[in-house]
Amino acid sequence: MANTNKLVQESWTKVEALGLETVGILFFKRIFDIAPGAIKMFSFRDEPNVYESPRFKKHAVGVVTTVGTAVAGLEDLAALVPVLQDLGSKHVTYGVESQHYDIVGHALLDTLALGLGAAFTPEVKAAWEAVFALVATTMKGDHYAVSASFHGSADDWFLAPDPGMRCTPPSSLARIEAEAKSKAAADDWYTSPSK
Repeated sequence: MANTNKLVQESWTKVEALGLETVGILFFKRIFDIAPGAIKMFSFRDEPNVYESPRFKKHAVGVVTTVGTAVAGLEDLAALVPVLQDLGSKHVTYGVESQHYDIVGHALLDTLALGLGAAFTPEVKAAWEAVFALVATTMKGDHYAVSASFHGSADDWFLAPDPGMRCTPPSSLARIEAEAKSKAAADDWYTSPSK
């Protein structure tokens, strides 16, 4: 892990030199390219020119600063883990779902590749993948696990989740969506007027 940390920290120093605002804007542009609907989660979503919005820029700089803090904290995981767990809890309340971490990870790697150019070697990429996996897993914690106390059908759980739950886990989501579509199709057939 020491070499991984070193590669991440050295490459992050180069990224920071590009400017936190620049990196933050590139990062969020990439998130919104990958998942255009993600912008709906943010307070600056209705700004006429989002990328010029002071609120957007402040948020982008804050996120990049937080990434820098996490990178610096890699040497002391005992101190970093509770910070990431708290950050993960906050993101659940913002409506962040488990699968959103994959989008953010992809956008982060793309931003790093753009910012680092030739310095984004396969080894650096692998180091960032490992660190992001650690960060994402820690932030997710058990926030997206199915409640063991739930007794009912998937439809009941989807419509009325355990009060402690904020999101459906991705493995259950596909099954639940398929069941809901099947049920909706049956309901539509049953309630549709004859032609």
